[in-house]
Amino acid sequence: MEYEHFIENSDFEERMKEVKKILEDKGFIVESDTYIAYSAQYDSAKRDIQKWLSNNGYEGEIKNIGSYDDEVGAVYGYYDDLVITVEEMKKELKKEIERQKKDAK
Repeated sequence: MEYEHFIENSDFEERMKEVKKILEDKGFIVESDTYIAYSAQYDSAKRDIQKWLSNNGYEGEIKNIGSYDDEVGAVYGYYDDLVITVEEMKKELKKEIERQKKDAK
């Protein structure tokens, strides 16, 4: 299968299996879950992730989102809007910002 953003290899397959499991468990991923979440800043990455998920039995619709903090910069994630709302995801990104601030200390 051909992707726009990602290179299809064994690492990508393993990361995507993780992404699928996390989405099935909680409906979203953030950067502390997997580095793949950082790619949410690119629409081409979102399309690749949606394509992989659809081809591997995931039925949700993935959205990408980001937030900015002066201390840690931009933070990104993906969420399934059939599972959580955009408002809930914004709260999760705020939690991720706090995690990253704590980790930076």
